[in-house]
Amino acid sequence: MLKHEAFLSNPQFQAMAPQAGIEMKKSINRINRVVERGNRAIVIFEDKAWANFVREGSEWKSDD
Repeated sequence: MLKHEAFLSNPQFQAMAPQAGIEMKKSINRINRVVERGNRAIVIFEDKAWANFVREGSEWKSDD
């Protein structure tokens, strides 16, 4: 078993994960704008942060 698999199967982690997910969802920045040019895109969030994406096949993946 790999180290991350052992962590994910830990009962303490499994008990904590749902609440952690709720908290993470609340803290996600809201998207203000998406600019797409060809196979690249940038997502601009409300707090002026941004993320770059690249299209690989039919999926968008983070380019950071």
